Amino acid sequence: MSGRTVTGMRAAHAVTDAHTEAREEVADRSAVDTHSPMLLYSAADDEAVSDDVSVPECSIEKALAIIGGKWSFLILRELYHGPQRFNELRRQLGAVSPKSLTDALRHLEEHGVVSRRAFATVPVTVEYSVTEKGAAFHGVLKEMKKWGALWG
Repeated sequence: MSGRTVTGMRAAHAVTDAHTEAREEVADRSAVDTHSPMLLYSAADDEAVSDDVSVPECSIEKALAIIGGKWSFLILRELYHGPQRFNELRRQLGAVSPKSLTDALRHLEEHGVVSRRAFATVPVTVEYSVTEKGAAFHGVLKEMKKWGALWG
């Protein structure tokens, strides 16, 4: 047997072992008293663990996948004040590069969190605003702000 095949088999066993441990952890969390005031997260929030090798995606992971990286949170913070143009956002965010801002705005637009409106001017004027889906996230961002003020 080649070294590559043995390594591949070891990796497969490691993934299977990690999956088994994850399943046992979910079972352990399920046994916890869900009425405890200290429990902020429960396994009931996750999808059922299946027998395939992939780890199930929980609702927190789904939200993070929709929102994206750190710039997305800061972009949303600015857009909650009202629609803004690209350069306005860039000035308010300070350290963000044009490429990072463009990538984050495209990500948010693709996920329906931000809408992009282009005006027929020379040069083209583009304005960004929050969609209904983005507005629904505002409460989460407010709570993050409170948490950051308390613990940051």
